[in-house]
Amino acid sequence: MNFVTTIGYHDAGFEVEIIVCKTSKSKDEAEKVGNRSTLDKAMLHTDKIIIGKGTDSIIIYKADKDSYQFKICPDIEETKNKLLSDEDYERVSWDQAIQYFYKEYKHFSLPFSLEAHYYGVYENEAVLT
Repeated sequence: MNFVTTIGYHDAGFEVEIIVCKTSKSKDEAEKVGNRSTLDKAMLHTDKIIIGKGTDSIIIYKADKDSYQFKICPDIEETKNKLLSDEDYERVSWDQAIQYFYKEYKHFSLPFSLEAHYYGVYENEAVLT
C-alpha cells in the first residue's frame, strides 16, 4: 500500500492543492513529507508551480492536471471573519486562477509566491476535485 501526500498553498481567498508525493510506504513517512519545511513555499508561474528550492524542489506543470486543483473563494469579503471550509471555494482552471490574481491584485506579477497552509495524507490515491 502506498500513501499520497498533498499540500495546500494559499493566499487570502485563493488555494491550490498539489500532490507532492505518491510513493510513501507508511502514513508516518507521508506525514514527514507534508511537514518538510523545504516544501513550505511555492512559486506560481504561467505554466508551472515550483515547490521548494534547490535539489528538494518539485515542479508541477500546467499539463499535469491530475496533480493539482485550484480553488477561489468568490465572496472573500463576506467570509472575511470566518474560517473557510471547502464549500466556500469554487474550483477553477489554471487560467482562471491566473485571471483571478490579475483581477484581485493591482500589482500582481508572475512568478507569485504562495505559502503552505495544510497537508493531507491519503491511502493509495488522492483525487483532487
